[in-house]
Amino acid sequence: MASKERPMRLRLEKSGHLRGRKTAAMVIAALLFITGPLGAAEVSVEKSEAFDPSAIKRVAFLPLVTVLPVEEGQRPLCPLSKRAFDACRIEDAAQAELSRIIGQALLDSGAPVSWVPQAEINAAKDKLKNQGAENLNQHGSWQMAIGREVKADAVLLGFIYCYRERSGTAYASSAPAALAFCLHLVDPSSGKVLWSLRYADEQVPLSNNLLDLSAYIKRKGKFISVAQMAEEAAAQIVLQLPWTANKDKTGRQ
Repeated sequence: MASKERPMRLRLEKSGHLRGRKTAAMVIAALLFITGPLGAAEVSVEKSEAFDPSAIKRVAFLPLVTVLPVEEGQRPLCPLSKRAFDACRIEDAAQAELSRIIGQALLDSGAPVSWVPQAEINAAKDKLKNQGAENLNQHGSWQMAIGREVKADAVLLGFIYCYRERSGTAYASSAPAALAFCLHLVDPSSGKVLWSLRYADEQVPLSNNLLDLSAYIKRKGKFISVAQMAEEAAAQIVLQLPWTANKDKTGRQ
């Protein structure tokens, strides 16, 4: 009797193994035909070795400035770091929209600093203009001057290289949203960069990158707008701020 049961058991085990392999093959085949949007942002942070975040008590966050390539076909360079970024179309509302989204996230971040009110920043800018400081360029010098005027310990400024709205709908887009910018926390007295963040994101079909499903799942398989992408970026900025990046779950440094 035992000898008759053994071949049957072997056949059942073999059959179960084949079914498992077929199921795995079907899953892989299904994934290969998924064309929904995927987006995995590239985020990198650098900090000066001598930088002590606890020494910064008052910070002026200034509106981001767009940076275009010097010549057509070239990649634009960050005015401070001189590093290249991939460029794309920059929507007219880019500066105001991205600055507003990041600014609100900073206010809500709980960072142990005092953010200079926008009214003070506007007043300082007007004062500098009245003093004939129109020659201050948009790539660092006017931000530093405003920081000194409002007596900030540091200035948080940034540059936009790409802010492209999706074309189409949430389920069909010929050109998905794309975003690229950088932020720098700078000492307004010395001009020294204390902390920097580089951010870039662009949605692509999931079939182009099967190894990263997290963004696809998070965005529920939809093509998001560039404003929604900016909201995600702002959340990442809060996590990477020099006052919050090293905190444990209890909020302690």
